[in-house]
Amino acid sequence: LGYDGEKLDSFIWWMLAAGFIGGHVLGDLIYFPKDVKREPWTLLYLWRGQSSFPGFLGALIGVLLWKWLRGKNQPIMAFADVILSVFPISWVFGRMGCTLVHDHPGIAATGPFRFLAVDYPRGNIQGIPAGPHWNLGLLEMLYTMVIAAILMVMWRRKWPIGTYAGITLVLYAPIRFLLDFLRTGDVVYFGLTPGQYFAIGLFGIGVWLLVRSRARAFERTTEHAKKEAA
Repeated sequence: LGYDGEKLDSFIWWMLAAGFIGGHVLGDLIYFPKDVKREPWTLLYLWRGQSSFPGFLGALIGVLLWKWLRGKNQPIMAFADVILSVFPISWVFGRMGCTLVHDHPGIAATGPFRFLAVDYPRGNIQGIPAGPHWNLGLLEMLYTMVIAAILMVMWRRKWPIGTYAGITLVLYAPIRFLLDFLRTGDVVYFGLTPGQYFAIGLFGIGVWLLVRSRARAFERTTEHAKKEAA
């Protein structure tokens, strides 16, 4: 694509480091404020759990810091698009880990898809009642596989910058919003979980990116046509 490979590597490391820190620090502040107030030093225990949306927010902060400190005159949106064109593939494996350790239990499972649920025993470490409960890690992993497949099909042609980022956000946010209604034990602000507020925001950003990318592509096409006519 003609981008600077070394700059892209630098972009990725800043994004990953800040995402890892944000996934824990911001996650604890948002989801477990009472625990942080009681034991604030646990914010330093980065190995004790990660949260996805706070991780995304941390990654965004890292990208902005990179742009300010290291990436002047570099195409930040183009780099983000390159990464998001393949990120859902690794995302599947991340959610596979959530699936296997059952660390995202949901409400009691009912209906025809109950076979996807996990039958939790009495005295389980999650502290939920015994019986079949939704494994939200599994449900999200299955849907992330769909997102990854759609993006892989998109590799066959060139798209305006911002398309991959926009598509990823628009596809993921609504399903995550709905899945959060199946969660148990999450802190709730004005009737919605933090994840649902994040989902609303990300959906709006995704729509904006798609509209902006199409508008820019249309402008370039129009300018090219004018030059051809001249």
